[in-house]
Amino acid sequence: MKKVMYLLITFQIIYATVIMFAFFQKDKMDELLYDDSIPVSIFVDPSIDQKEYFNFINELSVDFDIPISKYVYREDNKLIVFTTNSSLNGKVKLKNGNYISENDPSTYFLSTSDSNNDKQIGTIKQPVSSREIMIKDFREVNNFGLNGMYTFNSQNVKQVNKMVKEINKQYGEAKIETSIGSVANEPDISVVVNLAIISIFIFISVVYYFISQFKMLSVKKINGYSIFDLQMEFINQITKVFSIAAITVYVFSFLYFLVQRDFDYFLNFTLVYVIIIIMDGLFLLLPTCLLTLFINKIDIIGSIKGKKPYKLTTTLNYFTKILFTILIIVVIDRGLENYDDLNGKLEQLNDWERTENIFKTVTKYNGQTDLKQEQKSNQRLKQFYIDIEEELGAFVIDSSNYSEDGNTYLYEDYPECEEFPYKPNCEAITVNFNYFKHNPIHSINGNIKEQMEIDDKTLNLLVPEKYKKIEKQLIPIYKEYFHFRKVEVENIYNEEIGLPLNDTKMKDLDVNIIYVRNNQTYFTFDIDKAKLDNNVILDPITIVDTGNFDASDYSSYISSSLYFESNPNDGAFENLNPYIQKYGLESTLQSVDSLYEEYGKEINDIRTEQKQILKVLSLLILSNIVITYYIISIYYERNKIGYFIKKINGYNFLDNIKNLLLILFILNFISTVIGSLVSFSADILIIMFGMLLVELFITLLISKRIARKTINSVIKGG
Repeated sequence: MKKVMYLLITFQIIYATVIMFAFFQKDKMDELLYDDSIPVSIFVDPSIDQKEYFNFINELSVDFDIPISKYVYREDNKLIVFTTNSSLNGKVKLKNGNYISENDPSTYFLSTSDSNNDKQIGTIKQPVSSREIMIKDFREVNNFGLNGMYTFNSQNVKQVNKMVKEINKQYGEAKIETSIGSVANEPDISVVVNLAIISIFIFISVVYYFISQFKMLSVKKINGYSIFDLQMEFINQITKVFSIAAITVYVFSFLYFLVQRDFDYFLNFTLVYVIIIIMDGLFLLLPTCLLTLFINKIDIIGSIKGKKPYKLTTTLNYFTKILFTILIIVVIDRGLENYDDLNGKLEQLNDWERTENIFKTVTKYNGQTDLKQEQKSNQRLKQFYIDIEEELGAFVIDSSNYSEDGNTYLYEDYPECEEFPYKPNCEAITVNFNYFKHNPIHSINGNIKEQMEIDDKTLNLLVPEKYKKIEKQLIPIYKEYFHFRKVEVENIYNEEIGLPLNDTKMKDLDVNIIYVRNNQTYFTFDIDKAKLDNNVILDPITIVDTGNFDASDYSSYISSSLYFESNPNDGAFENLNPYIQKYGLESTLQSVDSLYEEYGKEINDIRTEQKQILKVLSLLILSNIVITYYIISIYYERNKIGYFIKKINGYNFLDNIKNLLLILFILNFISTVIGSLVSFSADILIIMFGMLLVELFITLLISKRIARKTINSVIKGG
């Protein structure tokens, strides 16, 4: 049992070390980028002299001894830091090379990875191996826009406030913000489950080892050892096993760093390792100390004669088996959901092939909280939208009403949608005319474009023919909606910033209804919309945007619902870049996403989760088999004399083990009932019945093997 305990403890330490060091690396990333920092949003007039502005920012940074930086994520794992101080006040450590000085060309850079680029003058010690960090001179930030969120590397709010006032005085609007990013991830549930399973087995192994030492402890007690001496004896034995396991893992970790030739964070690793060893040691010490309290209750005579505490071990095994079986049910239920999700995604893959050259705009929060600045930004975004709609064929589909909320859509939770489901916040979507090039919709009477009224005060609606009877109800509802999006939203901004109000009355607006054929579907181009219907929407009320809503609507489109077609080889983002630069949107629009790749990533994420589920399930099933073996083994050990007597009196094999089979059935039944309260489905019951049959077969195989050993043991007088 000592060897089993050693292997389990070693595995737990390795597993915990890998997980904890990964969290440590991400914490180091947070420390590098965000600790002791204050986020500041800066918006400057695009007509300023950029050279003067860069000199001003550099001088401001030097005068206050506070680095000013801007973070730009080019991809999920590629970060560019534009900064006035490439060491970030000593937080950036170099493996080799030099920091960027003010006399160096602005094109020099530092990076976490070595490159053949002669402009790289230093290599950064890397806190997260999967993330590439590049540090560039602040002057290079003009390629990504001057406006947006900056990081001032200081906790001195008073000094940063002075810097903000200087910026406001000379170049634009700056404001200290409260939100700041983080690279920390949520813990993976499979990690927690795996650690819990290993911990349970370590506890069981300690209990079994304790039981195996009863005879030795009893002999020592007879020979005059005190209870305290016996307790320390047992604790020392467990401590030796734990120490050997800890040393083994540390030695192999050192060899790993040696082979990798990377000791950047070995001291940090050692610190993390010491913390893990202390935590693991305390975890192991607690049950060990609790067990030693039972030393005084050991049946000395019985233990010396070989009598074992069957009640304790049997109760422990029963409880563990029920626990593992419940966990198996929960994991199987999640696995079935995962399997259905994956099959659904794979079945839809052909439908998503149409998105192979379709890209989605991705916006970044730039710190705007002032309505005046927000309105200016919205106006620029609307002009950007109009340009790429006309010149790049960009299209919109806003299907946010069809966001999933459990097993229903968002709009289904609204009481007003139950009364009349054709309202704008119910079974309705918004598109622009370019959308129909990618998803044709047919009118009942000629060409849709010819029937549209392109007028600033007219809202165009596509309505399935079957809803003709509710036309009189639709018109006032959508006229009110049009007035809200066009006039009332604009006046919220106008009133706040002191501009004249838009006095357009509702009676001045019109709604143009175009009837379309029934049973036509709209593809959402969004993996999260209309998921329950394979990302298609049947016969919605469709608002056709012709550019006559408030500018804030177009900001919303660009952040969530704007798509364009591009040949990936030409560079999708590069096609947008002239328009981004034209309207000074570099800090807002920094990347685009491929819809086809996004869909593929979702499939890959489901497959990754599937692998994790299979790992956890395999470990649980193996654990369950081991516990079943212990239950069978103890059953025979406890009843070996009775079994032997029945055997020689002609009882067949099944008669002899019917009580054992009944026990296992009851344990499985209890587990299934409890597990079904958490995850109930017919599939679960069928699978559990199948597992019961498999367990019956395994029980028969194990029982025959142990039965032969039991007979031989009794014959030999064991």
